[in-house]
Amino acid sequence: MIHDRAFSQYIFLETSNENARGGIIINISSGDGELACLNSELQRLLKEVQSESDLESLLRELWEGTCLRGQELAFGPTPAYSVSKAALNVLTRIQAREIEMSQLKLRAVAVCPGDVDTRMCSAGEGDRVLTPAQAAGDVIWAIERPSECPSGGFYREREPIPW
Repeated sequence: MIHDRAFSQYIFLETSNENARGGIIINISSGDGELACLNSELQRLLKEVQSESDLESLLRELWEGTCLRGQELAFGPTPAYSVSKAALNVLTRIQAREIEMSQLKLRAVAVCPGDVDTRMCSAGEGDRVLTPAQAAGDVIWAIERPSECPSGGFYREREPIPW
């Protein structure tokens, strides 16, 4: 689960104290990573992923074109971005399950900050666009409100989003 030894020792020290608040892994995702944005076969394959190695294998097959060759993987203007964010969401789910089994005081969540005013933003006229500071509010919420933001969830505007 945690490959960097120094990091795992830090997590252990921070989470071994009975009164420790615990830590959190926040993966910055996107609504484009919702399974509904993907090809139905890719949705099925991602739902079947149970481990990081399963996910790595699936992504390698997609990259090499040995899986779903010639098919549209995602809908919308940025299919590769959608697939990468969906994979990040699957990774979050895997991390949450591994953390739960380890009994560490740690959570893993995915947060979609929404459309943020950056060079990457492609929001249309009239769409709600957030400043980076406003978008950070949901990340801070995820850190400060563990009871409202349980491990393994995917959140936008402080509400759960279906995977």
